[in-house]
Amino acid sequence: MSKDEGNAHLKAGRLAEAIASYTSALGAPSLSKEAVAALHANRALAHLKLNAASECVADCDAALSAQPGYVKAMYRRAQAREALGSPADLGAAFRDAQAALRLDPENREAALLARRLKAAVDACSAADESAPRAATEALRRAVADGAGEEELARCVGRISKVAEDRSHGPALVHTGAAAELVPLLPREDEVVDASSLRMPLVGLAVEALERMASSDLLPGAGAAAAGGLGAASPASGCGTAARRAICQACEGQPRPR
Repeated sequence: MSKDEGNAHLKAGRLAEAIASYTSALGAPSLSKEAVAALHANRALAHLKLNAASECVADCDAALSAQPGYVKAMYRRAQAREALGSPADLGAAFRDAQAALRLDPENREAALLARRLKAAVDACSAADESAPRAATEALRRAVADGAGEEELARCVGRISKVAEDRSHGPALVHTGAAAELVPLLPREDEVVDASSLRMPLVGLAVEALERMASSDLLPGAGAAAAGGLGAASPASGCGTAARRAICQACEGQPRPR
């Protein structure tokens, strides 16, 4: 089978047959890099029309490996990543669309796609920022209102859940989450054993601070998040009686709903 046969199937909407033709053509010996790139890009389009976005991305990767700067492959990969829809995919799609526009500034379709992706990326960024802010504000209000331990634990658990996504670490620190969490921890001289801790509140606060401090996006700010815990990780043996007690008390504690 040949590229021409694949193109004919693609034009007629026979997408499975088009994919088979392009796959067969890719097995031909002594193909030029340009031919390999074109076959992968065309097969990528067939995958895209079948809503097989991941397969489309893989074919575009192969096309760009064979022919870097292939605008058609960049554009189709951007379309496929947009279809995948995760924040990471949308960001990568926007970068692809921008790269295609740099190489082909008159490409109207790429310009429209880039504009649409920019709006989607901005919306994701706003949502990412709002979750840490809302979680921190909820704890701040609960503390100010003199809420009971069950409500405080619920709020701290919410922060810990947000901090589970390490990309949220900087936003949590910047919104003051660490400053709200640290006062909930006992001083070391207050801890005799696990039974003297306010659980699950303390365990959740430790968990949230550790997740914030472990963020690889927090050069320097990680120390601020871990300020109530010191340099040692409570999950790795701690080092003081107080922190060992916190570790023991955290084990098996139910999470507030």
